[in-house]
Amino acid sequence: MIKDDVCLVAGNLLLVAGGFSQQLREDLLDSLLFSQLYADTKVVRWSDAESWNTECATALEKVKWQRTVYKNNRFDPKNDAQFSIRDSVVGQVRSLFGKNQVEKFEQLINGVEHSFVEEAAGGALREHAVATVKTTDDADFSTIALQMGILGAGAVLYSVFVCFNTIEEVEADFLNQCFSGKHIVGEVSFDFAKQQLDRAGFERSRMREKIIAQLPDSRDGLILELCPGCIG
Repeated sequence: MIKDDVCLVAGNLLLVAGGFSQQLREDLLDSLLFSQLYADTKVVRWSDAESWNTECATALEKVKWQRTVYKNNRFDPKNDAQFSIRDSVVGQVRSLFGKNQVEKFEQLINGVEHSFVEEAAGGALREHAVATVKTTDDADFSTIALQMGILGAGAVLYSVFVCFNTIEEVEADFLNQCFSGKHIVGEVSFDFAKQQLDRAGFERSRMREKIIAQLPDSRDGLILELCPGCIG
């Protein structure tokens, strides 16, 4: 049976469908890694997370990914409201991408929970997705800037970028944490997109070689297998 993998690509939490050739899998992951490193050269992620995510999308276009669906949903939660990243993502994925992708996102989050038994995996995700500083009154102020996606058949990426600030303590399993509206600072933003790699254009433009030339020697350490072959 072909099984899916869960991996972390420099902070991009991904479910990678089984069945890709080894070369195509590397091309997909390398191009996503390149997009994040490119964005890092343009914007400080924790200073302006939404602009950073925009630069990621720009970089993917440069390496022959075509965006066919995009939707931003932002809201200012009421003080008595609560929300979780998991429920918010799953609910919106259903209307945008359909039931099959809902199941995939749920599998992705479940795979992350499975990987949390290893402290290193949870620490790596938090390092890339959550930044916390102390305020003048010694309270926590956290920015959550999380990329999640499904790499599916046809070299299609279904993705969401979640971004918000909170003065609430961020738990280890923050994907399932119920955040309180009274502790949110500003708006909560969800960016959903569907992108597909133009494989012919990718090959014709020799993007593989160009991307590899831009990646650091630490490339392998930036792609962390959280739950290889655990979903199927």
